[in-house]
Amino acid sequence: VTFSTTNSALPSVTKWSLSYTAGPTPLPNVAFTLTGAKTIGSTSSGTPIYKNVIHAATGNDGTQGLSLEWDAYSLAVPSYDIVDACPTPPYALAPDSTTNASLTLVPATANSLRVIVTDNLGATVPAAAVTLSATGYTKTVLSSSCGVAYFGNMSSTPSYTISIAKTGY
Repeated sequence: VTFSTTNSALPSVTKWSLSYTAGPTPLPNVAFTLTGAKTIGSTSSGTPIYKNVIHAATGNDGTQGLSLEWDAYSLAVPSYDIVDACPTPPYALAPDSTTNASLTLVPATANSLRVIVTDNLGATVPAAAVTLSATGYTKTVLSSSCGVAYFGNMSSTPSYTISIAKTGY
């Protein structure tokens, strides 16, 4: 790196960083549960009994293909936080259709927040500045290309404020 100036002041670097990202690395044998929205009744205490509850795991290559009944499926991945999901759950599976989803996972943290930024029509909004604040804490994350912003390892502060901004919105 070469620095130069046209006056007598010396140029200086006040902030500099370097980062490297590799991956994502496929995760083999990750257990997950898909739960459909259709119910077949409820328990005596009123808890719904879901028609479609599928427990599965990724294969050695980090993927899993499933044949499912049409439904809207929520996703749970125990032991992991979902940092990003394209598309974002729930997954609406229509008859005779296919949906492919890509997830980015990290080991679960005690307190985390995943924010899905959408416009008034429900379309995801990438590159929105999502700011999470509490007393003595402020962090801003840009939403991913799928409209997701993730905050992990948060303190158990009882109250956070969130704001979302993007030019044109």
